[in-house]
Amino acid sequence: MLLSLEVKNDSDGDLLPFVLDALSEIAFHPKFLASRIEKERRAILSELQMMNTIEYRVHCQLLENLHSENKLSKRFPIGLEEQIKKWDADKLRKLYERWYFPVNATLYIVGDIDNFSKTVYQIEVR
Repeated sequence: MLLSLEVKNDSDGDLLPFVLDALSEIAFHPKFLASRIEKERRAILSELQMMNTIEYRVHCQLLENLHSENKLSKRFPIGLEEQIKKWDADKLRKLYERWYFPVNATLYIVGDIDNFSKTVYQIEVR
């Protein structure tokens, strides 16, 4: 899982705690709200339509041939439209509980860090 948030310097205060709270909710404590699931479904279906190009179809055929011995030849990252349309909170929660391992997550912070100890503390308390 790759999560990326770009945070600009804020002269009004430190945004890092808010960003870390958002990442924590997404990565470690997802709520599987129906409204969020529907919003994400629409976004993915939109991406699927944008990717429906000859180049993408050729790329998929290439992957099918290069990886015919494993599941990559049949499972492309964006998924299948008919499956995406059937998602519900229960299915996603079961998938998350079965296959997602938060201990495999890695957090990278890139940028100018004024107080390294404070930044590490803010990460560790979450």
